[in-house]
Amino acid sequence: MKQAWIQFLPKSLRYKIEGRDNLQIIGNISWLFAERGLQMSLGLFVSISIARYLGPDKFGILSYALAFSALMQPLSALGLNAILTRDIVREPDAKDEILGTAFILRFLGGLLSYLILISLVWLLHPDDSVARLLITILSIGNIFRAFGVIDFWFQSKVLSKYVVISKSLVLCISSAIKLTLIFTQASLNALIIVLTAEQILASICLIVPYHILGNSLINWRFQFSRGKSLLSKSWPLILSSVGTIIYLKIDQIMLGEMIGKEAVGNYAVAAKISEIWYFIPTAVASSVFPSLLKSRENNIKAYKNKLQKLYDNLACLALLIALPITIVSTPVITMLYGEVFREAGLILSIHIWASVFIFMRAALSKWLIAEDLYVFSLVTHGLGAIVNALLNLFLIPNFGGIGAAIATLISYATASYFALFVHSRTVETARMMTLALIFPVRFLLKKTAKLS
Repeated sequence: MKQAWIQFLPKSLRYKIEGRDNLQIIGNISWLFAERGLQMSLGLFVSISIARYLGPDKFGILSYALAFSALMQPLSALGLNAILTRDIVREPDAKDEILGTAFILRFLGGLLSYLILISLVWLLHPDDSVARLLITILSIGNIFRAFGVIDFWFQSKVLSKYVVISKSLVLCISSAIKLTLIFTQASLNALIIVLTAEQILASICLIVPYHILGNSLINWRFQFSRGKSLLSKSWPLILSSVGTIIYLKIDQIMLGEMIGKEAVGNYAVAAKISEIWYFIPTAVASSVFPSLLKSRENNIKAYKNKLQKLYDNLACLALLIALPITIVSTPVITMLYGEVFREAGLILSIHIWASVFIFMRAALSKWLIAEDLYVFSLVTHGLGAIVNALLNLFLIPNFGGIGAAIATLISYATASYFALFVHSRTVETARMMTLALIFPVRFLLKKTAKLS
């Protein structure tokens, strides 16, 4: 049945199916797409309901608090995500030591991030009790992200269906509670508490399927030398993630400080529609990563061919999303969120084009880890963060949310594409990405050549 189903996939959007590993990849991606499909439909419906209920001003306050609390997420993740998947693939018998060590490190990182965020919000907003309360509650979720290390064991085994089922149950329950709160006209504080609880449950819900498959958290053990090794590899990725979160969220924070919370509300609505598609490259790259690692060890030519196909497919998907959304951005925004959010339409038509570089960055990030180019990843993310912040300083006062969207697009392109041309080890990857960007032209030329 699987083999027959795969034959109906378009050639431009799939790998050639050869053997059990590729079948497993397709199945894994399907589960991840199913989860994100549910999040896109149910999550977007709930988000729209919250935005319409709160209005631009209060929704801006909520979005500002979410962006601010996300600033320290890299410290709670410690840049270990893909490293854990890679190490478990290479050392399956050491999984309890790897997961146990990573859990302790991420728990301590989450606790530190919480304390830093509380200090920052009291320093920056000494007279804003609402902002302090909302950010204090939301930041608690960073501590419980430590349980997310279980997800990387599932990724290493290409068994995302268990993660999907668990997280989907949490999403359905939390969505029902949020809609009930809106129906009963609950306060913003109540919504914040539910959002925090959802973050916590989404992290710890993986314990059940992990145990069902014959594993146990009791077997986890912390190994100092392993922790030292993980941190020595991940510190560039930690700083890299800081750069990423800055140029993902700094626009909303700067808009809130320089223009006002209503501007944040309009921008957040546009960003929500734009960023909701980002699950696609993450799902594809995460599922293909173990296969890429194996190809790199066995056949470099096959490894490079897989990379090129991955870049081609991701760039093509991004273009297929960006083009129609650009055309219908304003009607879509007003239909979903109402006329009060009309300003978000033009912002969306610009912001959506950042997805082209975000999609390819998902593959690039995996490649940088496979090639041990952690420092380069750090440099590119840092460059993107600096470019975004500097452009925001100039563009936001003059153009508001539209300026922030332009800054986001330029910074993503700089960090994920243009920066690759300046390093000898990444020039070939820059060439691959260039070929991916002109994939539609290459495809048409190939078809034309066949016809002639």
